[in-house]
Amino acid sequence: MHESGTQTGTRAGAAERPYQEDTLPGLLDYLEHDDAEEAWDELFNERSPFGWNGRLGLRFTELLYAIRGSAWALRLANGNPAVPDAAIDIMLERFGRPTRSTRQGADKPSFKAYPNRRFRTILKRVRRWEAEHRDANPLEKELAAAEILQRCVVGHFKYACREASRRLNGARSRYAWRLNGKAIVVWMPVSKRGSERRTWLECNIETPDPSRPGEAQRVQTVIDERLGIPAEISLGDQADGIPTPHASDSPLWSVIQREIETCGLVVAIANEKAKCAAKQRKAIRALGPSAIRDLVLAVFDAMAKGSFEEKRLAARFCVSRATLSRFCGSRWDAESGAPPPDLWLNLSHLVARQPVFVELAKSAGVWPHLRRTVQGFPNPRLGSAQHD
Repeated sequence: MHESGTQTGTRAGAAERPYQEDTLPGLLDYLEHDDAEEAWDELFNERSPFGWNGRLGLRFTELLYAIRGSAWALRLANGNPAVPDAAIDIMLERFGRPTRSTRQGADKPSFKAYPNRRFRTILKRVRRWEAEHRDANPLEKELAAAEILQRCVVGHFKYACREASRRLNGARSRYAWRLNGKAIVVWMPVSKRGSERRTWLECNIETPDPSRPGEAQRVQTVIDERLGIPAEISLGDQADGIPTPHASDSPLWSVIQREIETCGLVVAIANEKAKCAAKQRKAIRALGPSAIRDLVLAVFDAMAKGSFEEKRLAARFCVSRATLSRFCGSRWDAESGAPPPDLWLNLSHLVARQPVFVELAKSAGVWPHLRRTVQGFPNPRLGSAQHD
């Protein structure tokens, strides 16, 4: 039964936020039902029940950014800053907005491939706490639910970092171990191939059961302990510092430079983001080159007019606020060492390569900040970018 702090009539009248009066346990309950889409928007886009390192009132995406820039996340990543960044992608996949679909012959729309079980687990823990604290007042229940939700999200981020490390490690690849019509998906060294992998697993994993909760993690732990974690070794590291255009640069940078000279910086960025659509994050890539160009132009136009609003732009281009925040968000914790959103990182690299803009940045007093950004995060999602 749904737990709500509002009446049906009130909900009908608040079309923009139909669940703004519901409790956190109530929203978690809705996430298992046909109201999941709207409940998800309320919980992850509107509510701010999270906190990190003394910062309170964070939304879901803001929490992920705060975690990503923390020393704790960097330790989880063994010092590789690309791992927490990729972990955010995984978290957005696991906790992402539900997709509404209608099954043939069904009376109601269903939510396909939606992680109901994660919210079901969180809700069970909340209900268990409530059963153990029957005298708790509504505020205490809400605070307890927020704490449980936070712990679960942080715990999933830890697992997401492990998954990201495996995805980024070219010395390992994914393997689906099929048992009784189901599969346990794990990562194994590429040195083991085909039937070798199955033979090794059969000899080293006791009583495997694909239906057992947490089985993939259990099997992965055994693999890591007994086979170790192989890693790719680079033949050389690039020098630190800010790159400057020269003859050996990627041809893309020459094209960008010509476009800046003829069209201006904003149009040049929009054009190149469109040309490099395949390099963008999954949700942005899905928009297509034309819409990506329009989005970039719309962002800069809104900035120039002082009317930049993430929620409005996200709705206009049919992307989630979390996606837009990662692409061009206006709020991130630069002091924590977290990289800026993709568009601003691209802009920083382009500005740093153009002497005229460098002089402008110096005269405006922002050059030290821009230089630290470019030196600290050298791979914007343009021609030289890496895929997630």
